Amino acid sequence: MGIIEWNDDFGLGIDELDRDHIMWIDMYNALYRAAQAGTDKSTLLMSFDEIISHTRFHFTNEDAFMDEKGLEGAQQHKAEHAKMLRQMNELRKGLQEAKTQEATIETLIVLRDWLVQHILESDRELT
Repeated sequence: MGIIEWNDDFGLGIDELDRDHIMWIDMYNALYRAAQAGTDKSTLLMSFDEIISHTRFHFTNEDAFMDEKGLEGAQQHKAEHAKMLRQMNELRKGLQEAKTQEATIETLIVLRDWLVQHILESDRELT
């Protein structure tokens, strides 16, 4: 299934980042459910744009956290953030160009996998 269920594995124990991640997941789940319900493309794109905006906000918070803590590997993690934003823009193009509901859902599943990987693997290094 395409929905992400928050569980303790996602928690980093860093309140601000965990709140951002919960919001990210809630936004994704709302977008996925809307796509499943056949919501019009312009509404889906607006929701995707909100996710991109939240991602920028979240990455700014994460970058500041890494700087404040002087974490090793911060520059690599920041480079990953830049790469991920480029990938999200590509996913948005894929969503915009999707001709069928199935193609839209497939694009969103790629986004889901990316979000889960980022939280469970990349951000785990922050703890």
